[in-house]
Amino acid sequence: MVHTGRQGFTLSSVFGFHHHIGADVQPRSLRNWPMQCNGGEMLRPRHRGRDRCRPDHHSYAIRILAPLGRPEADTARMQTIMVRASEVVTDGFPLRVDVKLIRHPDRCLDARGIKMWTRA
Repeated sequence: MVHTGRQGFTLSSVFGFHHHIGADVQPRSLRNWPMQCNGGEMLRPRHRGRDRCRPDHHSYAIRILAPLGRPEADTARMQTIMVRASEVVTDGFPLRVDVKLIRHPDRCLDARGIKMWTRA
């Protein structure tokens, strides 16, 4: 990735998103690009119910809206969808999908965000 990017070639994701690289790009950015970009490809809505879920920026999570009576079933369905999406993007290799069910009024908090949420 570093060599290809520094030579000025265009990097492409599995589904054809193109990234044109400048000469001053950081090597770490080039090494991370395939995981970041193709991970994003897995999060693009390609399934029914796309209006009920969305990626959660910077926490590598997907939030889904589920009726109170069936959050476990909808969460399991979303987990299945994400494993299938990973198989499409990785040419058949299923990625592990962890689940953490958070119910209202609780929040999904990253340790870095606690200071902001606890401000008076």
